[in-house]
Amino acid sequence: MIRLRTLAVLVAILAAVAARAGAQTPVDPWDACRDTSAPEPAIAACTTVIEQRQGQTEALALAYAARGHARLAGGQVIAALDDYEEAARLNPADPTIYFHRGQAYNARGQFRSEEHTSELQSHLNLVCRLLLEKK
Repeated sequence: MIRLRTLAVLVAILAAVAARAGAQTPVDPWDACRDTSAPEPAIAACTTVIEQRQGQTEALALAYAARGHARLAGGQVIAALDDYEEAARLNPADPTIYFHRGQAYNARGQFRSEEHTSELQSHLNLVCRLLLEKK
């Protein structure tokens, strides 16, 4: 009887260890957010990061920009532009946001329009001014 109980306890322990070893390690949302090779999971992960980082301006700007990249990679150009707009609003001194927003305009066939070229120039002027003020 004692051997049977010992065997049952041993089997239960081994089952618990095996279950724990087989459990997936949670994926960091930031890692998934930056992986544009799979746009839909990246968009979901970026949305999670955005929801978790309310109030942290630079982190939010990065998350919006990353979600914009994923949306652009997934063909969601207008949604990508919205994310780039929010990223630029949160961190107007980051020139890469304007570059990627220009790529989205280009994907939409609007990059060469006079209105967007003028807007891009005004943002570049702002970035240059902000960079000079930091010196």
